[in-house]
Amino acid sequence: MKLLASLLILLLVSLGVFSGGPDVSIRDATEWQEAAIRDVLAWEELPPLQRSIEIRIGTGNFGGCTGITMTPTTSRDHLEYVLLHEYGHVWDCQQLSLADRSFLLDCFDWHCLTLHNLTWTNPGLNHNARPVEQFADMFAKIIREKHYPEKEYITWSTFPEPLIFRMIRFRTNFPNR
Repeated sequence: MKLLASLLILLLVSLGVFSGGPDVSIRDATEWQEAAIRDVLAWEELPPLQRSIEIRIGTGNFGGCTGITMTPTTSRDHLEYVLLHEYGHVWDCQQLSLADRSFLLDCFDWHCLTLHNLTWTNPGLNHNARPVEQFADMFAKIIREKHYPEKEYITWSTFPEPLIFRMIRFRTNFPNR
């Protein structure tokens, strides 16, 4: 029995269950950018990811469930926004199911647009109008306002904020404040 328990613990440790979360590697960032990225990733308001990710500063189309590409910036405020927006995409990819996305689409405020067969990424829409982008923008707004409660951020997302906040809390151990 002790051997079985020891093997189980060894397996859980090797899977990172007892670590502070998945590993994050950062490539091509300046010293201040890497420090700022690591600071934001340490915010308690940021819901955890399930898998390790890589963050690259530069151009290219690297993303999905395990990567973030950010254009170079000299502004901490802009870096925070872009990082949180892109992190929202990764979190969406790792945490939300097709049923979650379908539910969000049903609740989406389309200002009387009549679209048939609306999809999460909907390539027929303007980039910022796509539900996947609207979700990531609202995600960034919620996290920033939880971290800086004295500030209010503007978003172009038409998702109802309380709905997204509850979705984040439901899927993770998101602080209730």
